[in-house]
Parts: sequence; C-alpha cells; structure tokens
Amino acid sequence: MASAVLVRVVWITLAALWLARGSLGAETFSESFLNKRHNQAMLSVIGDGRFIEPTDDGLEIHVQPPATENAGFKFVPQLIGDFVVTVKASLLDVPKPLPGHGTGIAISLEDGQTYGASIQRVVFSDNRQSLVSHHFTIDAGHYDHKSKETSFAPNNVTLQIERKGSRLIYRAAEKGGEMQEIDQADFTANPIPITLVYAQTGGGPNEVRARIESFEITADELLRPGQRSKIADSKKVLILLVVALGIAAVATGAFLLRRKRPKPKE
Repeated sequence: MASAVLVRVVWITLAALWLARGSLGAETFSESFLNKRHNQAMLSVIGDGRFIEPTDDGLEIHVQPPATENAGFKFVPQLIGDFVVTVKASLLDVPKPLPGHGTGIAISLEDGQTYGASIQRVVFSDNRQSLVSHHFTIDAGHYDHKSKETSFAPNNVTLQIERKGSRLIYRAAEKGGEMQEIDQADFTANPIPITLVYAQTGGGPNEVRARIESFEITADELLRPGQRSKIADSKKVLILLVVALGIAAVATGAFLLRRKRPKPKE
C-alpha cells in the first residue's frame, strides 16, 4: 500500500512539473513607433521630453546643447530570466562631439545594484564610426568599466543584447542585414529593473538626432509593477512538491523495512 502511495506522489509531482513548465512560456513585448505611436504606459520618457517627438517614421529624439542629459525611454516591466532586447534605429544627424565624448544611440541594462551593460552605435570626436559593447560592475562604490569598440559605418542599425543565464551576447547589423555577434561578457542572472533606449550625448553638451523605429523584448518573464513573479511562485511550488516526494519516499522506505524485519520468536 505504501509503495502505491509513493507511485501516486511521483505521478502527481511529474504532472505538476509538466504543468509548471507549460505555464512559463516566454513573454514578448513589441512596439513599432511608426505612425506617431508611443505607448508611454510601457515606455516611459527619460530625459527632457521636449526633445522627443513621435512622427510617422518613428520616435525622433533631437537633443540640443546646452543639454547634457540622454533622452529616450525606459521599459517599465522588469526582465526575469533569459531575454533578448532588439532595437531598430537610425542616426539622422550627429555633429562631431566634443573631445572625449561619443554620441549616438544606445540600449542600456542595469540590475540597480552591481551590474550594468550597454550596446551603442556612436560617433567620436575624431569622426570614428563605431559600435561599442560595454559592461560594468560596482564594488564598494568603485565602477569597473570594460568595453570593446568595433568599426561600423551604417547609420541605419539594428542593436541587440541577449542574456543566457548570466552571460550577455551583443549583436548588431545594418538594418535589414544579418545579425552579427560582436562581443560576449559575464553579467548577472538577477532581475533587470532598468532597461533604457536613448539618444546618447556622451555626458556633454553635444547635439544628437536619432530615430527609433521599433523596440522588442522577449523574456522568460516580463514582470510588471505590482505583479507577483510567476517564475518565483512556480519555484516555490516545485520545492514543496520535491519535499513532499522526499517525505513520501522516506516514509515508504521505513514502512518496507518494518515489513521485512523478522518477527521476534515467542
């Protein structure tokens, strides 16, 4: 009888695992900025909103001196688990920036604690046209930045960052072309509450004019404010099921041992 109970528990656990797996399919958010569209409930404005204008061709961002702040948008939900962030954009006009600065378009990710990363299509003060893959860590208030520069001339670009586990993969392509991997970096597997897309001033009073045509994220989970994480809840359920399975196995083993124990002679 005890073995039959154990078999039932095993089948129930396997069924729960299968159902949990099926309920945790990847989630996707996709936004085209054509025809003056801009979903501000999901893509909140960062920087000076006066520099951002929805147009028929996309979301145009024109940062002008003396402003030094980047301008663009923040994706409101957190990114949980593995994800891919893809942006199609164009540099419309990027005058030569001040020495030591790089201006253009960027995707930026941060966990709000220790890790950050970005991929950038930028122009430098010596007129270098480049892709920059960048990541940093914070230790005791000290920022450790690492970056790689790849020559890239097209002004129409698709930028992409993918996370697999705790590894980042950076990709880019001329719009309409095949995506090419340009770099990889160690990152964090923690939730990412900060996902930004913006026209980048390089931290100085530099003019930059860019257009974002589309934005797409696919992730294990897109956690909106106030929601409970399906992944976290499922993990708790699975832990309880595994514990129950373990208890049932121990109880069954103890019962079988008692049955096999020889009776004392009278």
